[in-house]
Amino acid sequence: MGRARALEVALSSDDYPGELAERYGWVNRTVDDKDLDALVDTLARRIASYDKESIAAVKQQINRYTSPSPEDMLSSLEIYLTSFQWPGSRRSPRRGFVPSTPASQSDARSSAQTRSP
Repeated sequence: MGRARALEVALSSDDYPGELAERYGWVNRTVDDKDLDALVDTLARRIASYDKESIAAVKQQINRYTSPSPEDMLSSLEIYLTSFQWPGSRRSPRRGFVPSTPASQSDARSSAQTRSP
């Protein structure tokens, strides 16, 4: 995904229909509900018929070139967790998004406190 699309996706926090997700390359394919079980069963049986060591070797090679480094993963996690404490953040890791008005934020905090163990 290029920079422009990554910014659009990350900043809009929009939902995307399956066809668009397929076009963007986020999913391998879209499948009608009625065809999903048969497709998954066929694919799972085919993969299960292969030698386990061969499957592991293929996955290792694919991961080698497509997975972020452990350092990058940790950095992303740290930024994400820190972002909940930013003054402009309206997110709560326990409750999702909270309303932006002061009165509704107070109500949301009170509600969260009453649910705390």
